[in-house]
Amino acid sequence: MWTHAVTLFLFTKSDFKTVLLPQTCFGLSMALSSVGSSLTPPVPGSIVRRLPRGAPYQLGGSQRAKLKAYSELLSIPAALLLSISLASSGPSTTLMAALWLYNDLDGSSVGPWQRNALNAVGLACFGWGSASILLAGYCEDEELLRNWILLTAAVVMTTIHAQDLPDIAGDKVRGRRTIPLVYGDSWARWSIAVLVPTWSMICLNFWQVHALGWMTLLFIAGTMALLVILRRDHSSDKQVWRLWCLWMSALYFLPIFGQTR
Repeated sequence: MWTHAVTLFLFTKSDFKTVLLPQTCFGLSMALSSVGSSLTPPVPGSIVRRLPRGAPYQLGGSQRAKLKAYSELLSIPAALLLSISLASSGPSTTLMAALWLYNDLDGSSVGPWQRNALNAVGLACFGWGSASILLAGYCEDEELLRNWILLTAAVVMTTIHAQDLPDIAGDKVRGRRTIPLVYGDSWARWSIAVLVPTWSMICLNFWQVHALGWMTLLFIAGTMALLVILRRDHSSDKQVWRLWCLWMSALYFLPIFGQTR
């Protein structure tokens, strides 16, 4: 049992910092944001009971690219049935379509913006699904939730190439058309350095966050911007990617700290 547990952990550990933790933050913040939004969340106890249900949904969806054809025949219907039972069929079916385009139709290699867009759709679906599970139909302002999902998707689409910086050598061998390879290393770095603080201020204004939230988020964004420009080695690029994951998690928590809209 221990061997199987270790295997399962190794199989999914790369998705903890990019999918499980940030997208759980997204859903949790929406469920608890009675101050910064017009959502009416369920009682905290019911949120806590539903919280473990989000983990298999997110980890299951993120493992699609690692499965063989025979496994897909079983896992995809099972995942869709699970999503129906968790009231998250909309994000699940959208996610499956995005994964099909990304993996089976080679959307990850056809072009940098197609790759970024599919990544953005995928992560937006994880957040959408997490929110659907935790809210359990208690959302009173669908437009606000939709706008926040679209805004965060735009953030991901224009900054997620931070993950490509430490993988330039491997992506070049595989023939992938990533932003650093198509537009150049300097362009990729400066776009991250400019867009990360800019998007931070846009999201802070969206939720009308207090001063402490501004200081915290801009500190993370500023650190990432300086690091991506001043330190251009592989180890620092990996650190930039970790900071990006932390920054996105902080963004996802903004609804909790926003003022009444």
